[in-house]
Amino acid sequence: MSVKAKQVIIAVLGLMFLASLIFVQWMEVIRRREEAGLSPHRIAVPLNSKACVDCHRQSSPGIIDQWAGSTHAVKGVGCVECHRAQKDEADAFNHYGSMIATIVSPKDCSRCHKTEFAEFTNSHHAKAGNILESLDNRLA
Repeated sequence: MSVKAKQVIIAVLGLMFLASLIFVQWMEVIRRREEAGLSPHRIAVPLNSKACVDCHRQSSPGIIDQWAGSTHAVKGVGCVECHRAQKDEADAFNHYGSMIATIVSPKDCSRCHKTEFAEFTNSHHAKAGNILESLDNRLA
């Protein structure tokens, strides 16, 4: 291989490396602007939650705004993943063909967040509702 060919290969690789550095920096600037609230977050609406988002954007936009500002929205976790329920659950109801629960409990979160659920279950926060049932008005 000639010296000229080696120089061309090194130049091309150098330019590719420089382009990758510029791309990574550009992505980091976008991420930091989103974190600082200077530009809107890019959200990914999963196909199974698109109807939910479209309807609730009209009927209860605050719910969608709260979701859109979350890590779940950025990572493509939609309504159905968190709100799906079994028929035998106390707060389950049929909502336009999907069995959902209005309240997302720590048990629901445990489907994806096993470690966090285990930590929560062993904390004082998991037993906070027991204070309300006690006769200790000072704590309640």
